[in-house]
Amino acid sequence: IILKMMKKADIWISAVLYMGLGVILLSIILAVGIPIINKVRDKNTAIDTENLMLSLDDKIRAVYSEGPGSRRPFKFEIRKGTFNIDDINEKITWSFETSALLSEPGVDVQKGNLVLTTRDTGSKNIYISSFKIDYNNILNLTLQSSSNEFTGANNLLITNIGPYNSRPTVLISSV
Repeated sequence: IILKMMKKADIWISAVLYMGLGVILLSIILAVGIPIINKVRDKNTAIDTENLMLSLDDKIRAVYSEGPGSRRPFKFEIRKGTFNIDDINEKITWSFETSALLSEPGVDVQKGNLVLTTRDTGSKNIYISSFKIDYNNILNLTLQSSSNEFTGANNLLITNIGPYNSRPTVLISSV
């Protein structure tokens, strides 16, 4: 009788040990895997952001080159970060916090008309990456919206409204 009870106890002890080892292994895999997944997701966000900013720049430059009255719609979605149209300094920026190091901190990386800048936040593996397009000395950028920061899904209308102070003026309005 005692031998049968010990065999049953051995089975339960083995089952508990295997479950404990399984939990430990899953915890280790998650601890290593989640930061890697976050970096890959942030890199994909950066690629999408870069493509979107270059597409916006193409539309603005097309409207600019076609002359007064030219218009283009532009749809985009902000899932992460801050999208800002600064019509005072004629700049468009998109900044977001990331765990992926997209460029050397403090060094501007030029990609066509787009400039990528990464800043170190002081926290371990946390950076602020900014994509910027500067239209200063090229055209006047005017914003017709209740706010210059955009989040979520957005529809913009880009219109060339003619010259002002001898430079073409591009109006960006939210629709």
